Amino acid sequence: MKHFLFHLGPIPQHLKYCINNILKYNNTVTLCTDQEVLDGVGLEVINVNKYEQPAVGSFFSSKSNPLWLRSLLRIHYLNEYVQSVDNNDPVVHFDNDVICFYDVNELSNKLEQEIYITPHKETEYAFGFSILNCKEKMNELTSRVFELVRMGEQMVGRLTGDEVHEMRLLGYVDNGLIKKLPVFPGDKNTFNFLFDPSSYGQFIDGTPNGHLPGFIDKQQYIGSRLDSSCSIIYKDKPYLYKEGKEYKIFNLHIHTKNLFKYSSNEN
Repeated sequence: MKHFLFHLGPIPQHLKYCINNILKYNNTVTLCTDQEVLDGVGLEVINVNKYEQPAVGSFFSSKSNPLWLRSLLRIHYLNEYVQSVDNNDPVVHFDNDVICFYDVNELSNKLEQEIYITPHKETEYAFGFSILNCKEKMNELTSRVFELVRMGEQMVGRLTGDEVHEMRLLGYVDNGLIKKLPVFPGDKNTFNFLFDPSSYGQFIDGTPNGHLPGFIDKQQYIGSRLDSSCSIIYKDKPYLYKEGKEYKIFNLHIHTKNLFKYSSNEN
């Protein structure tokens, strides 16, 4: 499987930990960026200018934080990469503050011709983890997102009835294109792992907004299901325990960017 990461702007330290963690298990990772980064051992760098930038008009022009627009553009560049991959190899993608604790190749024999993404809320998907294993569906999903964007931010806000960001746009245009990765016991699960869109990492390490470890957002897909029968424990690797049964968590989405605390372990 291919690993693809995307980052615009100066390279942060946590991205380096993310890359090094991938290389513990896999020989190569591709980074698409606008920065001058040299290829290294196992690292292939693609300059973002290799691809044509999508037309987004003034979408997110009112946002002072460039993360809003960059997260949206990422969908386009991710699709460009997926379409370019030879042999229809699955592409693994996640945010740059994600740490994995297992080899993604353990998942390969479970894959169907699908786009797998972690559900964040009932109406949202987050790139806490994704496996893109169908070029046609990925291309269609991207087309739907940018058709929506061309309607303008105010119109999209009225249509979705929610805060406009790429997670909500993915949820709105999904209509059966996305297959939910299992994130909680009871989800249809052929992988024998749970995947973290955001909630497990927030519980274990808190958030950059001042939430301490133990934080639960009840609006999130996972948070709304956590109850007294559940416990989340990190012991070299993360686990969820529910009603006495152990569930392995494949990855953690560390919003605090403290990836160094988890990537230093021998996994």
